[in-house]
Amino acid sequence: MDPSHCTVVILQQHAAPQPFVIESADASPAPTADETTTPDYLSLLSSTFAQVSITSDKSKALTWIKEQPSTLLLLDLNDAHDDSLGDFANTTWIATLVQLVDDDNVPIIVCSCNDQPSFMLDCVHAGATDYILKPMQHDVVKTLFLSLHRQRMHSKIHESSTPTLSSDHVISPAATTTTNTTTTTTTTATTATTPITPTSLQDPHQLNACGGLKHRVKDLVHKDTIFAKTVLDIYAPAPPAAIEMALSRDHRSWLQDKIDRWDFSPFDMSHQDLIHCVILMFKPLLACQDLECLLLTQEQLYDFINDLSSVYHDANPYHNFAHAVDVLQCTYYIVRQLGLLPYPSRPHPIKRPQDLLRPIDLLALFIAAIGHDAAHPGVNNLFLVNSSTPLAMVYNDRSVLESFHSMTLFQLMKKHHLDQIAQADVPGANYQEFRKTVVTSILATDMSLHNDYVAKFKEQTFRLRNSTSALDDDQERLLLCSAIIKCADISNVARPFAQAKKWAELLVEEFACQGDLEKAMGMPVSPVNDRNKVVLEDSQIGFIRFVAMGLFQQVRDTMQDMSFAVDQMEGNLHLWQQYKQQLHGDAVGGSGGVDVDAGDGKSAKATANGTTPTSATAPSTPSSKAAGGGGGEHASDPSAAVALRQRLSIDTTTSELTRMPAMAMTGYHLKVEDDLSSLSQFPSTQQPPGWLDGPVYCQCFIQ
Repeated sequence: MDPSHCTVVILQQHAAPQPFVIESADASPAPTADETTTPDYLSLLSSTFAQVSITSDKSKALTWIKEQPSTLLLLDLNDAHDDSLGDFANTTWIATLVQLVDDDNVPIIVCSCNDQPSFMLDCVHAGATDYILKPMQHDVVKTLFLSLHRQRMHSKIHESSTPTLSSDHVISPAATTTTNTTTTTTTTATTATTPITPTSLQDPHQLNACGGLKHRVKDLVHKDTIFAKTVLDIYAPAPPAAIEMALSRDHRSWLQDKIDRWDFSPFDMSHQDLIHCVILMFKPLLACQDLECLLLTQEQLYDFINDLSSVYHDANPYHNFAHAVDVLQCTYYIVRQLGLLPYPSRPHPIKRPQDLLRPIDLLALFIAAIGHDAAHPGVNNLFLVNSSTPLAMVYNDRSVLESFHSMTLFQLMKKHHLDQIAQADVPGANYQEFRKTVVTSILATDMSLHNDYVAKFKEQTFRLRNSTSALDDDQERLLLCSAIIKCADISNVARPFAQAKKWAELLVEEFACQGDLEKAMGMPVSPVNDRNKVVLEDSQIGFIRFVAMGLFQQVRDTMQDMSFAVDQMEGNLHLWQQYKQQLHGDAVGGSGGVDVDAGDGKSAKATANGTTPTSATAPSTPSSKAAGGGGGEHASDPSAAVALRQRLSIDTTTSELTRMPAMAMTGYHLKVEDDLSSLSQFPSTQQPPGWLDGPVYCQCFIQ
């Protein structure tokens, strides 16, 4: 096969298709389907290929393709709409044509002036075989025929049903003449043969049935691709900023020291430093012997992390990229404490539960950690469900955000070809298993299922200690990964107090912001989202006692090296109780100032007039009801503890607040209330059962 045996059909696009646009009656008429212009590169193609045909009529182009056996389809894009909508319309058009010519085994080559790498990749993901920039170069044109060869090499059509075409059955390389008409411009070969008809066919009914199913599945995949891209464009529209990969030795050493410490704090780091931290945490893992052959370069990893960071919304006080990096750093630190990083040389005996984890499992866990809240929209699951958002309907009101985060992460991984990293010759590497570990880990962060997971971890501990039969290693690995990421996701309460306090303040601010939005929409406001009711120190005491402590203690029972986090959390609980006594007169214990671990091994004296936490209504003081004896009653009265657990949705099947809210809308104005209130299913006066008035001393589940 060579270019002189091939034909080219050029399909011009006069105007980029604009979906969702309804033409007005007085709008100017659209160009007719047969209007074509002679491109500058036509002479180059005509001098290289046996036949070149050009049209703007899709039906005519498809007819020509079927008439000639060795054909390239060149899509000449109209670049008039250089925006995201125009790009999306173009890639949708490409994907549609890919489906139409798939049975003809025709490669599609896109020709455009758009030199944006992201758009080029989108075209390839839509099904294009190659992408060429205008103006065309002669050397590039001479290699286009290779696309046809590659298309045939990778074709899934079996020789038994469709014979392979060879150079003996294509257009003869004879002299050519050019004929121009009003509708087409064609460079025609003088001799040609009729396309081959298969001599042996399967049962026609069987072919029709399989063909119909094939087209339905392809159409479903095509629509799913468009849907996923549309969702990402809506929830994660920000383009990534440029990232500088160069890092000086001193700066690298400074960042490495930061990430190796439990008092890691992302608050004093730039966005670029956070990305560098992610790379530094991945490096020792990727250096493991089992992962040396991964198809992953440093540039590829930088591009992926940079792109992933851009889908996190910086406007969210808590659910932003800094939180994602913090969760990854906690995962990294735990893995090091467990003795898995650097990973022991193979083979190593399985003496501890964590020894079940392989390097490929740790890689999946790291990716899940950095992407577990990707494109978080700023509201929690309950808000999405109660307002009947399309996202909640797509995921059937179950783990809505967690499912969305996972989908977003894998779309980005596919974009950067990271979905191929588990296809290398890596021990235990299987893409479906790798994906299952990532998805399972992310879904485990749904705090509405918190008690279920703690119970599973308890059962696992008993199983690992007492089982006399063979264990399901794959299932045990999934549970271990779920345990680690769950601890990392709520690790702010186990950080040194200086960091724990900062994260707590951000969380309470997010509570209040979502509460403001719920009020504006006429929705019932959860007590933990009400600025006038939530109390910072009580929220932390309640959350540690009834949620976090049980999880960390159970994971410590499974993996003894987790004791450091439990010890720190117990110290933090004592400090929060001292703050509560100072601010509210609650005799919990201790007096005077509180020693706060500043994170560097030193202590700073905190007083009620200095660095002590304040309520969410800061700078105003807590209400007299919150500052009085109410706090002490909740701390000591068993019935109050039961009520607290109910508000935390621990022992109820209908979770009132399944996730930590993160609606960063401090500048929201009530003037839009009329527009938003129609989304709510609840009248402003209706309160769900179990909602209590007065101050709140519990913390919503963190997510």
